Amino acid sequence: MKMKNYIGKARYPFAASCILSLLNVVCTSYYPYVFSYIVDHFETLDRVSIIIISCTFVLSVILILVFSYLNKVAKAKYQEKICTAIRQDVFASIARMD
Repeated sequence: MKMKNYIGKARYPFAASCILSLLNVVCTSYYPYVFSYIVDHFETLDRVSIIIISCTFVLSVILILVFSYLNKVAKAKYQEKICTAIRQDVFASIARMD
């Protein structure tokens, strides 16, 4: 059996892993924008905008942690499905040897 068939059996965890990786990158790329905004407008920031910026910063950190965890879970499911498919093929080929 070709590797393409093994990957096809685990396409949903693979897609989920790709999407979660993309979301993790988006949340990480948020930091330079926030820091450059703070540096450029440091003198004009009021209390409300500082609170909003702080809350979005904390939210992005939480989202990075959540997306990283879910990405690890999706990768584990992907590896599990591929390993299961390979084991089934190995046992089937051993059974045919008798």
